[in-house]
Amino acid sequence: MNSTRQQKLPFVIFQFKEGLYGVASQNVLEIVMMPQATSVPNTPPEVRGVAVVLSRGTDLLAFSADLVEAAEHIPDEDIEPMPPALSGLNAGHHCRVGRRPKTNQTILLLDDEFFACSTAAN
Repeated sequence: MNSTRQQKLPFVIFQFKEGLYGVASQNVLEIVMMPQATSVPNTPPEVRGVAVVLSRGTDLLAFSADLVEAAEHIPDEDIEPMPPALSGLNAGHHCRVGRRPKTNQTILLLDDEFFACSTAAN
């Protein structure tokens, strides 16, 4: 590895439903296990297993996930812009697609701009 190249911080990889997502670890303030909640009949199960709290300056954003899998590096060569076929998923947001080197799994990477757009909307 080139010693003059700055070491990039890892992405925090998490599952939500059937998807894998990643956020830059420098934006993760906290990962909180959600308490077991009593379900209410005839309501959707909105509460997931883990809350991921992101911080950027004074802005905070929290969302739920099923599972936080890992904090891992994704090489630059394994990160690409959102493919045109999936551009509808990226409407108004800033996302890229990454691949895990060992498993070749696809991960939707939520960029800093995605975070900025999400907190500006509130």
